[in-house]
Amino acid sequence: MQWNCMQKIVVNHGLRKQMMLELKVTYPTIRAALAFKRDTLTAKIIRKYALEHGGVLVKEISFHKAAAIIAQNE
Repeated sequence: MQWNCMQKIVVNHGLRKQMMLELKVTYPTIRAALAFKRDTLTAKIIRKYALEHGGVLVKEISFHKAAAIIAQNE
């Protein structure tokens, strides 16, 4: 069973600053890339960099979706 979930990459503030300097991108660009709101080449580079430098991929589903899945499987 596949269900849609929100995903994001969590990094600390220091890594965000490091990415801004090394990748020469702005804070809003990093924020959008890590929240998977953009799917450009730059966003993919930012996400890869973040994961290679300690970022953590987090997947979330809403309470209502989780409840529906549980109810469906009962």
